[in-house]
Amino acid sequence: MFSKFGRFNILISLIVMLILISLVIVSTVCASPKPLEWGHRPVARGTHWAVVSNNPLSTQAGERILMQGGNAFDAEVAVLAALGVVEPSHSGIGGEAFFLAKPASEDKVTAVNGGGTAPYAMTIDYFVDKGIAPIPTDGLLGTVTPGAFDSWVSVLDKWGTMSLAEVLQPAIELAENGYPVSDLMSQRWVSGQKRMSQFPSSVELYYKNGKALEPGEIFVNKDLANLMKRLVEAEQKALAEGKSRSQALVAARDRFYKGDIAKEFVEFTKANGGLYTEKDLADYHALIEEPAHTTYHGYDVYKCASNNQGPAELIALNILEGFDTRFLGFNTPQYIHVAIESLNFAYAAREKYLGDMNFVQVPLNGMLSKEYAADRRALIQPDKRLEDWPEGDAAKYDVPAFKYDGIPYDFGGNLKVSSLNVEPITPSYVAKALTEEELARALAFDAQISAAHELLGGHTSYAAVVDEERNMVSCTPSLFYGFGSGVVIEGHGYNLTNRGTYFWLDPDHANALVPGKRPRNTITPSMALKDGQPFLAYGTPCGDCQPQVLMQILVNIVDFGMNVQDAIEASHFKSMCLPGSSGAHTASPGKIRVEGRIPADAVKALEGKGWEVRVYSAFDTGFGGANAIMVEPNGTLSAGSDPRREGYAVAW
Repeated sequence: MFSKFGRFNILISLIVMLILISLVIVSTVCASPKPLEWGHRPVARGTHWAVVSNNPLSTQAGERILMQGGNAFDAEVAVLAALGVVEPSHSGIGGEAFFLAKPASEDKVTAVNGGGTAPYAMTIDYFVDKGIAPIPTDGLLGTVTPGAFDSWVSVLDKWGTMSLAEVLQPAIELAENGYPVSDLMSQRWVSGQKRMSQFPSSVELYYKNGKALEPGEIFVNKDLANLMKRLVEAEQKALAEGKSRSQALVAARDRFYKGDIAKEFVEFTKANGGLYTEKDLADYHALIEEPAHTTYHGYDVYKCASNNQGPAELIALNILEGFDTRFLGFNTPQYIHVAIESLNFAYAAREKYLGDMNFVQVPLNGMLSKEYAADRRALIQPDKRLEDWPEGDAAKYDVPAFKYDGIPYDFGGNLKVSSLNVEPITPSYVAKALTEEELARALAFDAQISAAHELLGGHTSYAAVVDEERNMVSCTPSLFYGFGSGVVIEGHGYNLTNRGTYFWLDPDHANALVPGKRPRNTITPSMALKDGQPFLAYGTPCGDCQPQVLMQILVNIVDFGMNVQDAIEASHFKSMCLPGSSGAHTASPGKIRVEGRIPADAVKALEGKGWEVRVYSAFDTGFGGANAIMVEPNGTLSAGSDPRREGYAVAW
């Protein structure tokens, strides 16, 4: 028999044990949720290499290059070229591309900026004088110089091992022989028919029989195949003449930007209302840059810096790092609330400061400082949303002052370019205020774009590769809107990007239109290292919400212990509070969007904090289509791809 005192001790011990067990259970649930309601796709795991992209055929193109002995950079270019064939509404040689590269032989991450530039004749005056506002999405007036191809060959020359002929071969075969149209692309063709019917060259390529192709029908693009063959021809001719690999790549890129292909481009665009001259293409160069960087819970996170919204993800991570996310719990109303407010402050800074760093001074060191994040974090209220999100003074933390060092790529030492061939031009007038009629038209236009994006989730793609040497590359390519400008360059078989619609017609804005300037881009790949070694390459389509989705994926992995596939598939949320990048740049303060798997009681709690919440479907394309490759602590490669789109991951 136990004494009364002994029984009391036992009771106390049992109570303490139950409390400890409860704490362990709560801690486990908060830190490592078991997302049994998803898991639509398995993690692709391997020890040698991994490839992910937004289409199975393009992923297989990268796989083919790796099996032929190429490295991650060779494979990445092959994937991007193939994506332009099989997803012509999302990206391609007429679009743009931003890269983050971590070569195994280098102890740093490098960014490659393939963003397009405004033609020299594209000015605020041009649009003001013609009463055009906002910059139109359809047609050639909203386009910028295609930067994708120069970025491809820059990456191939700097870190690749194969010829252009080898890495373009899968894309050439897909274009020349045809491929079965996917369900998603068939939908894109249907949704794009009204816009593209304005342009005969687009109708000729995509709607020869007067209608969009059905899923499974074969699409052939001989013009694009021939264009790529002409680029290969320039390379092979240079090699036959005894030129080096770098010189041969220069010959290919010069044919596109300075040779007969460039002349054909200019002739076609001039005949169809475009503003291009041969100088616009000849002066274009992809840029090699230092990436933007911060740390989050011991991980080094990198984004593209200039004319890119990538730093917004880093600012949001810095703010969020000050909250105990593991304690708050995965997708609880408390976590979503502070995450949304962190993103709102990050986007306020984006709007105030970020633009083409060849034209505007950006206090990037200040924006990415932990002190600046602490200032913004202190304004967040736990039980009530804010009415506005002041960007504060990042400049006072910009010590030392950030100095941009983006330079045109020097191909193997053979292409000598000491600086950009553009002189910054500052408009000497204040743009006129929009009339009520112009404002109404702009808002209607903005609503049209917003509706299309919410229905189809934007028109961008993504690809990443990690090889056996642990070279890692992450790239987001895009045309912006579906099929870009809607205009196919006749005889070339590709659509031209319409990223110029991102420019502001306010000369005082960081992203104001200036000839030769790059618009601030939403396409933004991500990369994370752990102890200096590759950890995660990740990215997504989603326009303005890319940093939002990508932040959630990283937090899901680092703080909530998810594997890469679960982190991608987990329910997402996004803010609509700050101005959008395109059109009339409208904002919807207080409005947020969540996927349908967010519990109803969490939605109600968020509404109690003052948010206007709109609930979408369980796996909604408006929340991206992410892909990622993670290097596990034991060296295993784990790749995941989003069921919201048609992405595909392979590993070996």
